[in-house]
Amino acid sequence: SRWLLSRLNRLVKSTQYLFDTYQYGEAGRQMRSFLWDEFAPWYLEISKHPLYNGTDEEKAIARRVLVHTLQTCMRLLHPYMPFVTEEIWSYLPVEDEALMLAQWPTADESYIDDAAEARMDVLMDLVRSVRDIRNNQYNINPGKKLTAIVQPGRHRADLETYGYIFARLCNVEAIELLADDAPAPDEAASAVVADTALYLPLRGMIDIAAECERLHKERENLAEQIRRTEGMLANEGFVNNAPEAVVQRERNKLSELQSSTAQIEERIAELCAD
Repeated sequence: SRWLLSRLNRLVKSTQYLFDTYQYGEAGRQMRSFLWDEFAPWYLEISKHPLYNGTDEEKAIARRVLVHTLQTCMRLLHPYMPFVTEEIWSYLPVEDEALMLAQWPTADESYIDDAAEARMDVLMDLVRSVRDIRNNQYNINPGKKLTAIVQPGRHRADLETYGYIFARLCNVEAIELLADDAPAPDEAASAVVADTALYLPLRGMIDIAAECERLHKERENLAEQIRRTEGMLANEGFVNNAPEAVVQRERNKLSELQSSTAQIEERIAELCAD
């Protein structure tokens, strides 16, 4: 809640500045970004825990934060979407009968908390890392429950306190916190966020032998593409005579191929006895 209220009040402060300087497009973009990228995918999911499993006090706090955030955003959005926001406003438990008569929001800077935002950024990046490993890197069946093994560094207290949020947001069954000097587990995908190392054991989640075979083939394919692209860029006739945009496209392609190769090498090192 501290994170969301900090982000909300930062939005209100920024919106007022942008309105004062006639930057209405940027103000609207920031409002959309807050609702679409922060409130909906993160806080709404986080709030389900206290709403469904919390004490009466925790439920009340979550409801108050949700309502306060929604009504504040409706006030901010009203100049852009007067009819839609007025309709939504009519369903909120607020004192003002009409949104058009409601007071314009003002930022309370006492709620702006850089530390809370930084700590939440680490948690969100860890969640994104788990999702990327599960969905993009290894395509693990969503029905399979993963265990997250974490070397938390400076964030041990946060992960001990808010581990349930982390588990809910990235669909892991359990979180194991390692000692700072503990060795990394075998056959595990990994990611590093700030000074926190995350490991997801993959045994039983994927066919490791088949995945290693696929990774080696992909590495060979990338190596062939890199040789071909490097050959083109080493050809002075191509570099001197081709349009600059074409040459730059090949340079960008080489950079992307090298980056992809580095990622494949990391995965092979994690999984395979190469």
